[in-house]
Amino acid sequence: MRILIVEDDCVYLAMLEDYFQSRGYSVTTADNGEQGRELFFESPEAFDAVLTDNMMPKMNGTELIKKIRGNGFTVPIVILSGDEDIDKQEHVANDVFEILEKPIRLRDLGKVFKNIESNITQQSEKMALTL
Repeated sequence: MRILIVEDDCVYLAMLEDYFQSRGYSVTTADNGEQGRELFFESPEAFDAVLTDNMMPKMNGTELIKKIRGNGFTVPIVILSGDEDIDKQEHVANDVFEILEKPIRLRDLGKVFKNIESNITQQSEKMALTL
């Protein structure tokens, strides 16, 4: 599975990158929303999921999600937030797969990405059956 991680906190970014790589995931990182947008749109088919922080410089996670969804991409997106007042309804409307509050528990993060993998596998199997 190939994940784009967008996080401005270098400690969190390194931890997330190490976590996913140690589990066999292919990881691309960006340290702000604008860089994440550029990486995604350079090659959207290169990513099976996006994990993004919400509060970042240059472009926040909500803006990044709107750019991705506004261009018709349906890639699963997980948002991280340290803000208890995050607008969950807005993110549900933008088809966010999951919202995880910081500090995150790696066990919860692992479960979310196992669910994403399961959904991708199910979608692939359905597509194969229709061909």
